[in-house]
Amino acid sequence: PGMEEDMKIRSVEVFLVNPPKYDKFDPLYGFSPVVAKINTDEGISGYGEAIAYGEGTQAIFGITQDLARVILGSDPFDSERIWERLRSGWVLTGGPITYSGVSAIDIALWDIKGKALGVPVYKLLGGKNRDKIKVYLSHTEFGWPDMGKPLGTPEDYYKSAKIASDAGYTALKANFFRYDRDGKWADSSLYTEYKIDPDHLKLMSERVEAVQEALGPKGSVILDNNALTSVEGAIETIKATENSRILFFEEPIVPNLPDSMKLVADNTDVPIATGERLSTRWGFYPYLQNGSIRVVQPDLGNTGGLSEAKKIADLALLFGAQVSTHVCGGPLAEAAALHFAAAVPNFLLHEHHAMTFVPENRKFAKYSYEAKNGYLDIPEIPGIGQELSEYAVSKSVSVLVE
Repeated sequence: PGMEEDMKIRSVEVFLVNPPKYDKFDPLYGFSPVVAKINTDEGISGYGEAIAYGEGTQAIFGITQDLARVILGSDPFDSERIWERLRSGWVLTGGPITYSGVSAIDIALWDIKGKALGVPVYKLLGGKNRDKIKVYLSHTEFGWPDMGKPLGTPEDYYKSAKIASDAGYTALKANFFRYDRDGKWADSSLYTEYKIDPDHLKLMSERVEAVQEALGPKGSVILDNNALTSVEGAIETIKATENSRILFFEEPIVPNLPDSMKLVADNTDVPIATGERLSTRWGFYPYLQNGSIRVVQPDLGNTGGLSEAKKIADLALLFGAQVSTHVCGGPLAEAAALHFAAAVPNFLLHEHHAMTFVPENRKFAKYSYEAKNGYLDIPEIPGIGQELSEYAVSKSVSVLVE
């Protein structure tokens, strides 16, 4: 006892699942996870997913390979030491794309530790603070539930939200600006200019009211402007929806202007949230310190993994803020986020993204987790409780680093 040799990382395989077709990026089906599979000399492999969509995908695929070379020969249980090693050098001041690579590796290390010890990851994070995870349905504007065509009219939004309400969801998020009345991608000048186009603002407001009506008196709406509106446009959005029950307002403006974010927050009683474009606790601190955000939304796939997300949640707790993890990745990202949600004391809601309902995307996972009456169960399989399916591997480009 005490003389056993440490487990070592033997190789890392980096997958780009369903490589994106940049000639026609379709937000409904352009889903391309980057996954790190870390292999050890004891035959245990761990999986971690980076957030990867749109134009940053190839860069994330590349940085994950670069970082994989750094960890060869390391003990996967030394996750804190590895995290600090990965963020040294140019990664130190990197943004979400750089930290996506760190995130994929960090999550895979936690997966290995859980598998080696025979316990689900939430046990390693301190155990459960809740037995099931309350979720909100996210980005229904893409066409939820059938995902066949984006929503257009307020009536479309009502029908979609009514189906969600009947299925047990009590909160729903959408970017109510993204599409025009016909369900076509809207000209961004309608909502990204200094002032929002009045007709488009009215359409947005009607959509919010339709969703609120469908969800009923106990339901809540979450606004997401995807960091596209100006300060003035964000304030206009709030004023146009002030009679609705808004749970929080996500990314009203670009999240690298803490003082401007505070200006938005000072003009509303609606809690402001942000996180998907921030990385590490240092990225979140200015917004918590100046009181501009009340809901932090770290995404495990680009903020630094499970290790860093837990520190961000602890930081938020010091400022009395809530945590609602951002989850717009694939099935591995969602599984890891569920363990995090189980363990964090100041957790609010889990994001259950409409993209997870696309039939093709569902086939990328080995295991299936379905929401029931507005809740998701916490995986009880050792590790994060999710792996790539054989189908996903067959649809991937991969590089082996050894």
